[in-house]
Amino acid sequence: MDAAEREMEEPEGTTTDDALRKVGSFGKYQRLIVFFIILPAIVPSAFHSFNQMFIAAVPGDFHCRLPPTLDRYNLTAAQIQSLLPNAPEGEGKDQCHMYDFDYNFVISFDNDKGTHVINQTIPPDHRQIECIYGYEYDRSIYNSSIVTEWDLVCDKSFHPTLALVLLSIGEVLGTPVFGYLSDQIGRKRPYLACFVIQLIFGVATAYAPNFPVFCVFRIIVGGTYGAIYSLPFILALEIVGPEHRATVSVLCSITYSLGNIGLAGIAYLVRDWQALALYTSAPLSVVGLAWVFIPESPRWLIARGRVEEAKGFFRKAAKLNGVTIDQTFLDSLGKEEIQQQRLSPPGKRHTFLDLFKTPNLRRNTLLLTFVNFGNLAVYSGLSYYGPALSPAPHLSFFLSGLVELPGYLFVQFTADRFGRRMPQISCMLVGGMACIAAVTVPESSPSVFMVFCLVGKLFINISYLIAELMEGELIPTVIRSEGSAFTEIVASALATSVPLIVYLGYQYLSLPLIIFGVLACVAGVFAFFLPETFGADLPETVFDGEEFGKHTTMRERFTLFPVKKRSRSSISAVNRDELRHFSENSDQESAIRQRERAPSVVVA
Repeated sequence: MDAAEREMEEPEGTTTDDALRKVGSFGKYQRLIVFFIILPAIVPSAFHSFNQMFIAAVPGDFHCRLPPTLDRYNLTAAQIQSLLPNAPEGEGKDQCHMYDFDYNFVISFDNDKGTHVINQTIPPDHRQIECIYGYEYDRSIYNSSIVTEWDLVCDKSFHPTLALVLLSIGEVLGTPVFGYLSDQIGRKRPYLACFVIQLIFGVATAYAPNFPVFCVFRIIVGGTYGAIYSLPFILALEIVGPEHRATVSVLCSITYSLGNIGLAGIAYLVRDWQALALYTSAPLSVVGLAWVFIPESPRWLIARGRVEEAKGFFRKAAKLNGVTIDQTFLDSLGKEEIQQQRLSPPGKRHTFLDLFKTPNLRRNTLLLTFVNFGNLAVYSGLSYYGPALSPAPHLSFFLSGLVELPGYLFVQFTADRFGRRMPQISCMLVGGMACIAAVTVPESSPSVFMVFCLVGKLFINISYLIAELMEGELIPTVIRSEGSAFTEIVASALATSVPLIVYLGYQYLSLPLIIFGVLACVAGVFAFFLPETFGADLPETVFDGEEFGKHTTMRERFTLFPVKKRSRSSISAVNRDELRHFSENSDQESAIRQRERAPSVVVA
């Protein structure tokens, strides 16, 4: 009897999705983990994503500090303004220059008024110099920020934007590290490393003595803030069945938005940048207490051949969910995945490079990456744009977070009725057009302008949520963290340009919105070519990922109500033989092409 015949006689294996359905797709055990451990852990992750907007906030107004010798005159704000040169554009006062002049000659004491007055006007063509005595800042909104601490204005006005760019670069550098670790050593330990590093350097940020050291600390924090959200998000998706992945995804995103809303409240109450850095880092210490109760992903354990450890998860889940399981069920657990691994070359370790070795998986990966970039860039851009250019930054950021919440109800309603693709495409197009429409609003209607921006944020947030869900459903388990990290790295690398685009808004208010609107619309067109993932079992192996959505027809792409996909059956003899060839052939694309020429036999 040859190997193929022996494999056919083996009892059918139980896939991870089948096992989760057996013990309860979203039973009491999973709910306890999600609601009391994973969701609370996500809240602080939002703080470090956007707290730097307030830590590095630019005051609404500032001007050169006049010589200290004038302090004895107790000049009023209006008198000080009269001693400053006019702005080159002719509107307001020059914020970055002062007269090279002995101001004592134009100040005298008025006996009738009993106060000092300005007795003559300084000629406007008098020689001007830079602010050699520092700056005076409007502190009506911010008591302090790194801008007021280190005078990051005028010739240093780009420094706050540079700090945001470096924060994003930190994410680009750190995400692949944590993505690799989470696929090699599990989801749990890298997550511990994430919040420990973020806690230490988040606190250290408050004690940075200068701007270069501040940037170093923020790069390190940036290296963790992508993974500190994505790792619990991935774990949450991997412990529930397909029927509840959309619900869990929505819950994670709602929690993240609540974190943003909480950040707006904290920043409003805490107007000192050092105190804000401490207050937004302290909650991470509580997350450490809950870490010991987080289970390792059963999908990852089975994918790594550690079935006995995975059985412990299912025993505990079955017990708390009130489900009885027998030894036959446990013995069949992961058998299908193990059979596929047995057919893989000895010692083979999967990496994100496997995403590019076969045509369909490669195409889906590239499409998903660009769609993620579009979502991330527009979402982050609108989050930065409002607070940076609004006269009421705390209110703007609060509304920006609040407007995300209705979107989650929309996803909850549509994801399991209209699938993933059509809602995502529609939302990206509507969000992009809302950004472009905002450009047409006259300056006399700031409220209407804000409404369009908030509508754009609402729909882009919906699209972002659906894209996260699809990413977890398209990338195979064996490389899910590393693959998700890859798409996030590329999207984040491209999105490092977002602070630069927002910076353009200081000179050309509408330009950032035009760029974000066009980008969202183009990404929406790209999303059309992704396969529908609604109701499908998660692909476990690279082979599953290549087969996923491979034969989607054009008619199916335009289907408004997609049909739930059937669960995978056990691997047939033909498919097993095919999988062996797929794994052993050095040219995997050739293996896939051969499959397309062969009929498929499915064992019911």
